[in-house]
Amino acid sequence: MNKTLVLGSLLALSTSVMAMDVDYFVGAGAERGNLKANASVPGTKVDGDFKDTGYSLKIGAILNKAHRLSLSYTGYSDDGMDLDLTKFNYDYIIPLENKFSFLVGAHLGNAKFEDSDAKLNGFIYGAQTGILYDITSNIQLETSIAYTKYNIDKTINYSGTDINIELEHSTAFYLGFNYKF
Repeated sequence: MNKTLVLGSLLALSTSVMAMDVDYFVGAGAERGNLKANASVPGTKVDGDFKDTGYSLKIGAILNKAHRLSLSYTGYSDDGMDLDLTKFNYDYIIPLENKFSFLVGAHLGNAKFEDSDAKLNGFIYGAQTGILYDITSNIQLETSIAYTKYNIDKTINYSGTDINIELEHSTAFYLGFNYKF
């Protein structure tokens, strides 16, 4: 009885996966980000911004024209400070008009921040929304905005003084192109 149930479930799953419409894509673009961070020593706290334009690459799949799963990498580098973001993204695509679609989604991943004094690494998560425009059946223009929360907090010793560095959150504007296979 259990074998029949397992075999029946596997058969149903395999036929539904085969019936799924899957479009694979790759994308590239530029992202303008603003990271809020702070550093503190006992009795003093300094807030800072890290503003820069980074370059993004993404690869993924669109399932049944409505669910987009992707893996993306964005690299920022400014005045000796580097920020690398690797994210898994999920977007729900809502068709608007003829060639336009609205997307809303969430992401999670890893951030690596490095400058001459500190190396920080940790978990990130957030949400994004945007617009897709189909230039052709294979080429899309994408513009979006993302809010990312950072779970990165580290104390470093700099010249005998303990400094606590915390990456808080960022907002990023993205503009890029996707090629669907």
